[in-house]
Amino acid sequence: MKRKALIIGNTSGETGVGVDVANYSNFLTSDKGGAWDAGEVDISLDPTRAEILCLLARYKRMGLDYFMLIFAGHGGFSRRLGETVMELSSPGGRAEDLNETETLDVAPRQLNILDCCRCYYDDPMIKEGAHLVNASFQMSIARSIARGIYDDRLRASCKGTSTLYACSIGQTAEGESEEGGVFSNALLDMGGFPAGQQVYSVAEAMKHAKEVIAANPYATQTPSARLPRCMANQQLPWAVTPLLLS
Repeated sequence: MKRKALIIGNTSGETGVGVDVANYSNFLTSDKGGAWDAGEVDISLDPTRAEILCLLARYKRMGLDYFMLIFAGHGGFSRRLGETVMELSSPGGRAEDLNETETLDVAPRQLNILDCCRCYYDDPMIKEGAHLVNASFQMSIARSIARGIYDDRLRASCKGTSTLYACSIGQTAEGESEEGGVFSNALLDMGGFPAGQQVYSVAEAMKHAKEVIAANPYATQTPSARLPRCMANQQLPWAVTPLLLS
């Protein structure tokens, strides 16, 4: 399987985006996260709109089988456009924004994770003020098995773009400077991975993340998602555990 992941972070403000970026990168390259190779995961901090559009266009030309886009930072929900808008950076006070629809259809199978606010705003964007999950197995054979299981599930999964949102429309996404985003931490929490199960789907991870946040007395956001109504064995994988190693 030809895969690529792009992790984008807007590091302005004390919202823990740097922690999220590191956590997602470590998770993906771990065996549990699918054993992604380092060269398959790109990280872009505080990029311009042109830089990201150029990257997305390059990925489309690569003929990927699976693409994952992860965004952590500031954002809002545009009344005019009717979609989520991500603020990539703000050099000199000028917002470099990216619309959600501009990130779609990069590959036949795709997962978008948007850990940002989705408060309503009227253009131009109103600026919103805004562990480590790394199950590392040292045996190379374990990594090969994990990657094979992950790829097999990807091949069997429904085509299309699935999107996970850190909060519902009209809400803010919260984060702490040293802990990272509330949603990202909940999504990366493996407490919902049933013992003895080989594949932990995106849908299962999202359900667990919502439960974790609902149980947090300090959290005020409600994550939401756009997922295909596929059969359980056709859902995108989030994490894997080779039974050989469990």
